[in-house]
Amino acid sequence: MKPGYILPVLIIIVLGALLAAGCSSPVNTRSVNTMPAQRNPAASYQVTIKQPEETSDYVHTDTDIYNIGEVVEFYVSNDGTGVLDCSGNPPSFSVQFQSITGSWVTRMGAEPPGTPNKSVLRPGESTRIYRFVTTGWDPERYRLVSDCGVMREIIVRPVPVPAGLSVTGPDMNGTLNTTPGIAGNGETA
Repeated sequence: MKPGYILPVLIIIVLGALLAAGCSSPVNTRSVNTMPAQRNPAASYQVTIKQPEETSDYVHTDTDIYNIGEVVEFYVSNDGTGVLDCSGNPPSFSVQFQSITGSWVTRMGAEPPGTPNKSVLRPGESTRIYRFVTTGWDPERYRLVSDCGVMREIIVRPVPVPAGLSVTGPDMNGTLNTTPGIAGNGETA
């Protein structure tokens, strides 16, 4: 091969690789995702609680009840016929809990951003999958609030103790004793 042909051949190979990888498509700043998000259920059970709004079904979770320490995984999908206006680009979320006064207070995430970063979810489009861990959270009802104007309530509960396993208190080393038939002082019950 002549030396003058190496550079054009190399450029053609690189362009072909970029096209095959999909790197040549234009960026769409008004829309989020045209394919529904694929989710892998994290919880080994599925429980649905009554939701306060019909649009709560737009927020897809693997369950509505989580144990403290579990990962909450969800995404927002526009299952309606109209456009969902989102105040962020990409859309974001916050998690709120109900305070003692009855108002909803943000536990994590930020309040919706200003208008310069708007985006939309058209019918059939969805956000990316969001995940967060509930380690250290108090057991109570929470709201997953999307900046696309939809929300879903979930419950975070204490980790249940398996049947037949009694918690008798800490042993002499300060370790919580959960062994069946063993008292907290190390003696057999």
